[in-house]
Amino acid sequence: MVATVARTVGTGLEWAKHAKLDTPSRDRATLGAGTRPAETARVRDPVTRLRSGSIRRPPRLLIVDDERLLAESLRRVLCDEMVVTTTSDPVGVVERIVSGERYDVILCDVNMPALSGVDLLERIEERAPGYAERFIFMTGGLSDEMLRVRLEALGCRVIEKPLDLTALRSSIWDKYENSGSPISEGHAG
Repeated sequence: MVATVARTVGTGLEWAKHAKLDTPSRDRATLGAGTRPAETARVRDPVTRLRSGSIRRPPRLLIVDDERLLAESLRRVLCDEMVVTTTSDPVGVVERIVSGERYDVILCDVNMPALSGVDLLERIEERAPGYAERFIFMTGGLSDEMLRVRLEALGCRVIEKPLDLTALRSSIWDKYENSGSPISEGHAG
């Protein structure tokens, strides 16, 4: 897979528009249920060797971003090394998790029109505790001081857009490797 990005690109949406992605279609599967806009990419090899040397299944990553083009671009870039699901519906994510869908890492935009990323995290924690440590937030800038304070209080990692793919991958793998035992099906934390 090849991803090249122009250095002059601004927010996530512009990054996605300028990224040149090359992924063979046979390496991914598209899934979705009902009216939930979601796509899942499966990795070719279901076993992953961690930096520690141990072998573990690939991380299950959920990308929540109202910029569908950015979410799809990230899915295509990351799908060779992890199971990636994308959605532009933060409100539906709570129900999906409560109903049994499990993710090791949630990469979530901070500013979304229907529900902010912080509000999403708080709603999930109310109904399925144990997910706060799995969130990584991405933002094109935090102009809202109240939101900045809430993010700091939660202790979540925040990555600025435009995204540095190397730093993003590293953050996802660090979160996955350091999150303790993986969330298994039917277990909320």
